[in-house]
Amino acid sequence: MRQIYDYKEFQKEMRSKKKRTGKEETFTPIDFFTQEEIDEFNRKGIDNLEPYIPIPDYIKRHDKFVCKVHRELLKKYPNDEFLHSLDKEENIEIFFTYTWYEKYGIK
Repeated sequence: MRQIYDYKEFQKEMRSKKKRTGKEETFTPIDFFTQEEIDEFNRKGIDNLEPYIPIPDYIKRHDKFVCKVHRELLKKYPNDEFLHSLDKEENIEIFFTYTWYEKYGIK
């Protein structure tokens, strides 16, 4: 399996981009914006913050891809222990950052 990106480094980078921390932290996308930015989104009628979260496009694309592939493979192989193990919290790094799907012939 190849690693697509360094999960721990990505998490560290994302934490550094948060504008709300400590008691103000909500553990939601709002944490990446100041109150002034939130107010501006509200004035503009923007209620979906996902496009504004500072995640690199290649990571967004890969994350969407692995989620889609995982769902499809679980339908095809409902008893596959490895696929089910990817749902566990301790395997989140493998799920999102490695090419585990190549094991099933998917590139």
